Amino acid sequence: MDVFSKGIILAGDAGNKLSPLTLGIPKQLLPLYDKPMIYYPIELLVGVGIKDILIITSQEHASTFIQALGDGSAFGARFTYAIQSKPEGAAQAFTIGEEFVGEDRSGSRASCWHHSLKCSRPRPPCRTGRPPA
Repeated sequence: MDVFSKGIILAGDAGNKLSPLTLGIPKQLLPLYDKPMIYYPIELLVGVGIKDILIITSQEHASTFIQALGDGSAFGARFTYAIQSKPEGAAQAFTIGEEFVGEDRSGSRASCWHHSLKCSRPRPPCRTGRPPA
């Protein structure tokens, strides 16, 4: 039985703090150790069985992400892309991804490598003020 079904990765930030490195490439495609940063949340989601992934990015970088990541088949996943007209934080990702998520809006959110992910299965409430492990 699949516990998780869909994930959202927010990759719309301009990466101004990393300029001039981000003048020609989105920060999420910059290498971190041995692969682009965005590979880490993709591999995390696929590793836990989430294979239907929405990647939200800016209009400026959409074609770069599509060219670099494709349809997701190289990761064993299926990617859908959406445009975020102006980066306004992680909460906006859930508004943009509402149609992608569909009927199940009860998921929780966690941060991973400056990307956000949404799982379509709720986590138990946190009583310590820290996210569950």
